[in-house]
Amino acid sequence: MSNRFNRIDSAEFRLLVERNADGLLVVGGEGAVLLANPSACQLFGRSAEEMVGSHLGLPLVVGETTDISLLRPDGDRVDVEMRAVVTDWEGEPALLASLRDVSARRELEEQMRQVQKMEAVGRLTAGVAHDFNNLLTVVIGNLEVLQRQLGRDPSGPRVRRAAENAMEGARRAAGLTQQLLAFSRRQPLTPKAVDVNALLLGMSDLLRRTLGEGVRVETRLAPELWRTIADVNQLESAVLNLAVNARDAMEGAGRLVIETSNVASNGADGEARDAVAITVRDTGAGMSSEVLAQAFEPFFTTKGVGKGTGLGLSQVYGFVTQSGGRVEIDSAVGAGASVTLYLPRWTGPDELPVERRPESSNPMPNVTRVLLVEDDAGVREFSHEALVELGYEVTDAPDGDDALRRMQSQEFDVLFSDLALPGSMNGRKLAEVASRLQPGLRTLLTSAYAGGALVKDGRLEEGYNLLPKPFTPAELDTKLKALLEDGPQGRARILVVEDDPLVRTTVVLSLADSFHVEEASTAGEALAKLKRLPNLDAVIIDVGLPDMKGDELAAEIRALRPGMPLVLTSGYVDRLAHSEQEGVNVLEKPFDGEALRGALMRLNVLDPNRAKNLG
Repeated sequence: MSNRFNRIDSAEFRLLVERNADGLLVVGGEGAVLLANPSACQLFGRSAEEMVGSHLGLPLVVGETTDISLLRPDGDRVDVEMRAVVTDWEGEPALLASLRDVSARRELEEQMRQVQKMEAVGRLTAGVAHDFNNLLTVVIGNLEVLQRQLGRDPSGPRVRRAAENAMEGARRAAGLTQQLLAFSRRQPLTPKAVDVNALLLGMSDLLRRTLGEGVRVETRLAPELWRTIADVNQLESAVLNLAVNARDAMEGAGRLVIETSNVASNGADGEARDAVAITVRDTGAGMSSEVLAQAFEPFFTTKGVGKGTGLGLSQVYGFVTQSGGRVEIDSAVGAGASVTLYLPRWTGPDELPVERRPESSNPMPNVTRVLLVEDDAGVREFSHEALVELGYEVTDAPDGDDALRRMQSQEFDVLFSDLALPGSMNGRKLAEVASRLQPGLRTLLTSAYAGGALVKDGRLEEGYNLLPKPFTPAELDTKLKALLEDGPQGRARILVVEDDPLVRTTVVLSLADSFHVEEASTAGEALAKLKRLPNLDAVIIDVGLPDMKGDELAAEIRALRPGMPLVLTSGYVDRLAHSEQEGVNVLEKPFDGEALRGALMRLNVLDPNRAKNLG
């Protein structure tokens, strides 16, 4: 065959080139096209005369197949696979490029993807409809029983039982929506630095009780394991989900290994980053490649009817992905399964931030005034009745504009608002405007789906409090009490703006026992935090900041938050433009904790009784 090839004359060669279904180009060293066969001209939508001598304008990578999209003069696009090799042309080095039109193949692949997507959506829709219809049957059926029994025997045992069953059905429905939000990576997370080894050791009793005596649990915890950053509750739920799946795969008997390690894991952009790996390995039946391909799809399950929702792995996948990590499954039929969660390494301080709850002996105010903002009449009526029953004084508003009108004539302690409001502002914007009108106002937002309005990079934005819907009166009461403990009736929130790290640390430490303290080292950072945190109660500003004078920053803050209490610190007090203004206190450096507490007391940010406890 090689001898026959050597005897091909130029006419035969030209025929081979011209009739080749693939486009063929010879490109010179300067990038000019030296030869283009008819197929290549058709791909580019240009004649041979136009092609030859023109500059190709495409990068040619020798030895590699590259995917490109060609734009023809008529505006059509063609998907092309291109490969280049080195050749000689009339005694000069050149490149021979072959181009294949793959548009039809890509279109078919896209159609297949759409078919698969619609199959997944159909399975999701059917699963949601199935589970919700079951739960609605529980709720509606028991409420109907409740209605009948209230007319016959309102104090009878069937009334309580029907109410409890309806409530349980509603709770399960709420749990289902949270699982779906986890899969879609839209649930608000509260990430913290986590010692995974300590978390797993703390779960050991729970795992053994849940998995039963037939499953032997082994933990292999890496020494000196890095900390990760994650929502602790969701991470515990993910590990428990994987352990329960493993138990079911082993039919209640086998060996479950939970292992941790430090690894370099490729992120979504393909770059290797430090990560903490949590592997859950079982000795169950394993999964086929077909099952593996669908393992993360919601409502996909290989378990029998009534033995699983198919949401466990999809919930884990959504949580880990939303946390900036990824999930891998390694399994084969008869060889068990291994699921590994890769979570980003925590690169903050070695010491874990401790969430401190205030130890407040202050009694709650006699009546806490709540401004309730909710556009749905049914939800507004329920929320109003719940708040009144809990002892709050309630004023209603259906939207943000009406709420602001009411704030012009009334003082409130708490703004409780839906996030999605009709009109010109949502709940977040309302909270920002309201906090400027009434500094010190506590804000609690509620939503069935926070989405991008309050969740950034998968995390609940700093400075906001969220009560997910649906909620019970007890959950609302717990959230409000915690909010009020952290507010003016308990611990205020102070922003300390100081560029000297040693001075800033000293001030923060002197306040940390009785305040929530935020820090900023520049005016720009302070203004950014001010816009992000609607519930600030006072700002302590050093006058000698690197990017703006302290009194200029004070003016910016007062423009954003009229009436915001300010403490200005400087060694040159008489130079301060704001030293005589109401709501502004000036401290001359050096100052001690007693002087700082006195300045806060004069601004009514700290009452005298609590000031004594700071010493």
